[in-house]
Amino acid sequence: MDRKTACVEQVGKVVGVTGDKVRVLIMAQSACAGCHAKGVCGMSETEPREVELQANGGDYQVNDTVRVQIASRQGLKAVLLGYMVPFALVLILLFGLRGVGLTEGLAALIGIAFLVPYYLVLYLLRGRLNREFGFVIAGKI
Repeated sequence: MDRKTACVEQVGKVVGVTGDKVRVLIMAQSACAGCHAKGVCGMSETEPREVELQANGGDYQVNDTVRVQIASRQGLKAVLLGYMVPFALVLILLFGLRGVGLTEGLAALIGIAFLVPYYLVLYLLRGRLNREFGFVIAGKI
């Protein structure tokens, strides 16, 4: 990744290598992960995630420790598509349906039901989104 591009970097462990693909296990951490390292709070939200990356000519072996990066801008776009857009759509539907005279309960149910096709479309576009939001291996540690 270009040094001028702000990025999020995590450490991962190679769990599999197949041809030019490398499977890396990373520990996805909560946004307040900094306080966990210092023992400030007891809330721990780490979850292992496995991502498949291009080897990009690197020689990686199982159990290698690597640095994995994604551009901050891409992470923000993922949050926008995954959380902010559906939230805004539900609010727009809720207020719009209330404006045409539906009850609050029915408007809320329709708004929430709208999330099913939205996330289904995201699921169907996952191949394209995976290419767009790609992690890269920055190197071995």
